[in-house]
Amino acid sequence: MQRGISFQKGLTYLDRRRRGMSVETYRRHSRTLSYPRGIVLDSDNKVHIPYTDFYLAFGCNLKCKSCSLLNPFRSGIVPKDKLIESFDKWSKRVVPATVALLGGEPFLNPDIAEIAAAAKNAFTQSLIAIITNGVLLPKVPDKILQSLGENGISVYISQHLNTDEFRQTLERGIERLEHYAINYELHDGYSKWAKLLATDTQNAPVPCSSNAEIAYENCFCCKYCTAIHGEHLYRCSLVANMVFAVKEGVLNSGWHRVLKHQPVTLESTPQEILHYLRGGAMAECSICPEKSELTEARQLTGEEVRVIKERIREEKRKAA
Repeated sequence: MQRGISFQKGLTYLDRRRRGMSVETYRRHSRTLSYPRGIVLDSDNKVHIPYTDFYLAFGCNLKCKSCSLLNPFRSGIVPKDKLIESFDKWSKRVVPATVALLGGEPFLNPDIAEIAAAAKNAFTQSLIAIITNGVLLPKVPDKILQSLGENGISVYISQHLNTDEFRQTLERGIERLEHYAINYELHDGYSKWAKLLATDTQNAPVPCSSNAEIAYENCFCCKYCTAIHGEHLYRCSLVANMVFAVKEGVLNSGWHRVLKHQPVTLESTPQEILHYLRGGAMAECSICPEKSELTEARQLTGEEVRVIKERIREEKRKAA
């Protein structure tokens, strides 16, 4: 993404070979999501954290198999006012090295320019990055890209498709980013797909019954990927998404154990936030595989998504 960002070489939170990355690709990826400052409490009682997610949308224009955020089965955007309020409140409590604005597909949120500008104004010491699949970039209104460029917002593109049509779409999108002087990074998200959640033979997400300690040791999300939803800060973005997916009815009752997780809130003290984020394995780690695997990168068909949704609804009706 933005050139000149340093990263700590010894802090490797992803195994390059497991991800199937070349040394150069892994170097760029590490720089993008690096954690130069660690988790510390400063003299102003603000907790410095390496990274945090804010979700602009839960729906997505792609239907990726084994999506760790369950976007093929979710919908909707997060209101601008709710996000801006969250930025203002949490910027008084935490200082992320990187603030990631993502989804779903964040460019589905029509207020993305105002949201990104508000994040920049609130988190003045942070790198603000939009995480996108890049498909919509050729169609994004000029005024939005102009605003992103003027506010120094970076764009991180995870390329989930490798067709001729998509490559042409991506080239047009990148040309527009360059026109508006927007820093960007392109990541190969199609040749090797890391499966972070278990699925059954019909590609429906199912919880594991893993040894929490082993799952934690082989996971980077619980160690480094925090997520903020409203007044709650979760130390694991996957757990955060599972909690909300259960509440939305996207997952069946087998996932209800994640609802026991207690994130920190705006009412938590700086010391409580620090202790929570520095914690080791937690019970909810058992929902994830003990060791993630590489899977084929492909899109679910509309019929596959429909069948999975219907099955989840049926399981919920039986459980009730």
